[in-house]
Amino acid sequence: MSASGPNMELTPVPASRTRATSATESLGRTAARSVGWVVVDRWGTRIASLLTILVLGRLLTPADFGLVALAAIFMTFAGIFVEQGFGKALIQRETLTAKHSDSAFWASLAMAIVMTAGTILVAPIVAAAADAPELAAVLRWLSIGLIINALTCTPYALLERDFKFKTLAIRRLASTVAGGAVGIAMALAGYGVWSLVAQTLANGIVGLVALWAATDWRPRTRPSVDALRDLWPIGFGVLGIELLAFFGSQADRMLVAAYLGAQALGWYYMAMKIVMIMIEIFSSVFAAVSLPVFSRLQHDRSRLSAWLYRLTGASSAITLPCFALAAALAPLLVPWVLGDQWQGSVPIFQILTALGAINAVAYFDRNLLVATGRAKDALMLTLGQSLLGVILVLLAAPHGVLAVAVAVVARQYLYWPIRIRLLRRAAGIEPARYFAQWIRPFFAAAAMGLGVAIFVWRWPTLLPSTLAHLSVGAVLGTFIYLAALGVIYPAIYADVRETLARVRAPKTA
Repeated sequence: MSASGPNMELTPVPASRTRATSATESLGRTAARSVGWVVVDRWGTRIASLLTILVLGRLLTPADFGLVALAAIFMTFAGIFVEQGFGKALIQRETLTAKHSDSAFWASLAMAIVMTAGTILVAPIVAAAADAPELAAVLRWLSIGLIINALTCTPYALLERDFKFKTLAIRRLASTVAGGAVGIAMALAGYGVWSLVAQTLANGIVGLVALWAATDWRPRTRPSVDALRDLWPIGFGVLGIELLAFFGSQADRMLVAAYLGAQALGWYYMAMKIVMIMIEIFSSVFAAVSLPVFSRLQHDRSRLSAWLYRLTGASSAITLPCFALAAALAPLLVPWVLGDQWQGSVPIFQILTALGAINAVAYFDRNLLVATGRAKDALMLTLGQSLLGVILVLLAAPHGVLAVAVAVVARQYLYWPIRIRLLRRAAGIEPARYFAQWIRPFFAAAAMGLGVAIFVWRWPTLLPSTLAHLSVGAVLGTFIYLAALGVIYPAIYADVRETLARVRAPKTA
């Protein structure tokens, strides 16, 4: 009799296995639905940000952007101390009480008050050191954002912990659109650099109001030293990571400003800003969901590594072709969108797209290490990478802004083997399987970029308008990529169908 016959003996499935399977499916559905709202959040807000910066780029000068970029360096540094890593600690902690969230809030607010006062006092000194007198007033106004950040970080972390990505998406989109509207209106009115300052503050204020209106959480208890001690091990590691990441990520801007001035910094800032927005749009959709998912799976290495493979492959397949296409079309695209005053950003942007290619997967590394309680490993990883980056940028800066861009990209690739080694220790990944999730889409994207670049170089006047060239190049690139990916990585299409099925699946227990 066949195995499917009526007399087949059925073996009972252990209850623990059934519960584990149910938990896996439930988490998968929750993560898939969360990805949907993170898409709205990251894509909606980042597209709005991209449109805003493109419009402002036409209305303002590279020097205006360079001045705000200088101020942003200082404010980013101060903002790290405001949050103190407590946001990530609240998400990672398995058992969370009101004392933990309330204490994190009060500690952040107290630090924000101190940092705001300090910024106001030292602003003239910073402006004198940068030889930019207008920088002092810009810093003083932007310091208000530190208070806004302190009022935001705890409720934001609690909503992210609970997968409330719908609320976060609506809030971020509203604040981005409002800030962009204010900035563009002021730029049209001739306010110059102050339109960028107003955009930043309006974004923060609208986001703060929307966030507090959407959550029931309010700080109701006094700060507890014991609660802060519970959060501090993770918070300290994240704080250290953020500080090291700051020096690793901002050294390039500081040295460009020091060697080449505000206009060159403006060109570099614009190129990097667009690349980072693209990274946010195409890869951090999955990265934002990864920390809560990894945290839930921190004690199950097999499921943890499986989710890492899945997220790495999906992010790579989406992100890499976008950067390859952008690099190939940049000589036509950047002047057409921003104006001829931004021609200096074109080669910088093309180099930095290689940074986006690796960040399609690097985003997950730190989240996995933090989620598995290895914040110190993530700290040492960031330390080594930041030190390498600073050394490379220091060596490159005297040779110009293009050399700085190459150094920034080289840092990421040179340190990748160490990142993979840490992932193997934390989640038991197979390096070859992990690397394959990235390299197959990379080859397909490289073929696309080469084909489109040849088209742009060989037939620059074939079509009557720049828009026509861009459109044909985009269509050509899409066909090349899909064809190459179908040959190199055919399983990706099944993965896409499965992901769509999970998103559309009805919510069950």
